[in-house]
Amino acid sequence: MVTFTPNYKKIFTSEKMTMTCDVGSTIGEGMDYIWYKDNYPVHNGKSYTIQDAGTSDSGSYQCQTRPGEISDPATLGVIDGWVILQTPLYVYEGDDINIRCHHYPGYKGGRTTFYKDNEVIRDWGDDAEYNISNVTRTTAGTYRCGKEVYDFSYEDEASVSVEEFFTAPTISVTPHPVFRNDNVTLRCETRLPPPRKKTRLHFTFYREGRMVQGFGVSDIYEVYNVQLEDSGKYSCHVETTDRRVRKKSAERLIQIEELFTAPTISVTPHPVFRNDNVTLRCETRLPPPRQKTRLHFTFYREGRMVQGFGVSDIYEVYNVQLEDSGNYSCEVETTDKRVRRKSQERLIQIQENMGYTRLNIIRLILSGSVIITAALFVFHHIKWVKSMEEEAAPSIT
Repeated sequence: MVTFTPNYKKIFTSEKMTMTCDVGSTIGEGMDYIWYKDNYPVHNGKSYTIQDAGTSDSGSYQCQTRPGEISDPATLGVIDGWVILQTPLYVYEGDDINIRCHHYPGYKGGRTTFYKDNEVIRDWGDDAEYNISNVTRTTAGTYRCGKEVYDFSYEDEASVSVEEFFTAPTISVTPHPVFRNDNVTLRCETRLPPPRKKTRLHFTFYREGRMVQGFGVSDIYEVYNVQLEDSGKYSCHVETTDRRVRKKSAERLIQIEELFTAPTISVTPHPVFRNDNVTLRCETRLPPPRQKTRLHFTFYREGRMVQGFGVSDIYEVYNVQLEDSGNYSCEVETTDKRVRRKSQERLIQIQENMGYTRLNIIRLILSGSVIITAALFVFHHIKWVKSMEEEAAPSIT
């Protein structure tokens, strides 16, 4: 960036101005610099001094390192007149600035008055400078001064724009989304302009309006092994060490989510009969961002482990018997055991095999039918024999 010495955007003809190419660090040592005026090269070197300025020196100046980037333009005005209102090249929030109502060198100046946006801010006085402490964005405006020079009054005006000392902070979150037991980093992000790159800032972090990390130089707040109750609205404050400039971020809602859904037990087949082969599955679901997370599963019956910690979400029981009935559950955890969730118990009641019972009933029915049929046959046979005997009896007589 380009800086002016003296730090004014306007000077008179015959005055001296030194412009410096500030690269903001020691890497500028030994580099080549090129100066441009209105896009044309005019000088080589880190600094460019105009000893006896003329109106033709007015213009837009830029510097460039070779190789490297080119600076933003800085406009210099060289005036041939009686009075100029001098304002700083750069004005930032929190600055203390002097606005100078300067008359041409070699002449005697008299009383001075200052205006802002056409309202008097300081009436006629002997001081040619107007000081503004702790500049805010409301300081910006159009300033004008009137000054007596040899019993004549002359005026000039200049605009003052106030730049942000640093941008409004924002909260960034890593990782995102956030799951239970993650290690989370919150960063309070802001940006200083080139002229203020070396300014030291302090940061404070809040959750639901309550401070969680006090005033300090770190722009990072870390939470290890986060839990669901760490969810909430987070914000940060940034301020200069003298606290003259202070800004607060918007609140950011951070919702801590479960890494995987609560597990449930599914059973195949259902219902379960004695001598069936049974498959129990421990069912859970990972969110899309964590699909590659490896989980381990454990199965329990009546609170006692029946299949230990492993990658299979299936527990199989072959040729089940009535005594295999009971309350079954499963537990799911990450391989580092930082996240662990257990299912509700599920009652599995082994039943007698109804297929065999039906066959026995059918056999009984058939057997009963055969017995009844035989009994009826015997009954009717006896009855027939008896009737035949009764018919034969008279014939014999």
